[in-house]
Amino acid sequence: MARLDTLALMRTMDLLHLADHLANHPTFVEMYELDADCAEALKVLLEPPGFPIDWAAMVRDTELSLREIADARERVRQTLDARARQELLAKEPHTRGQLEPEDAYDGM
Repeated sequence: MARLDTLALMRTMDLLHLADHLANHPTFVEMYELDADCAEALKVLLEPPGFPIDWAAMVRDTELSLREIADARERVRQTLDARARQELLAKEPHTRGQLEPEDAYDGM
């Protein structure tokens, strides 16, 4: 769910042409890295049994990312001016509603 929420934010920002100037902004980079952690965890779950990985480290890192990602999304929203933020908040739920669980695996 966290990955889908982040994808909805990123896709809506892209749709509204808000992401271009934020691509290198530290808050956007942080959110992107946390999303990558979530994507990595999902990818590992698709590996066959016996896949060599430090499961304890993977769970620890994933749990940390999941605790931080909602706040990271909010910090990204706060970087926008009031008008852009209002437009984003109005459209983001629609984008999220169009995502299916399998969309969390996009880009893998």
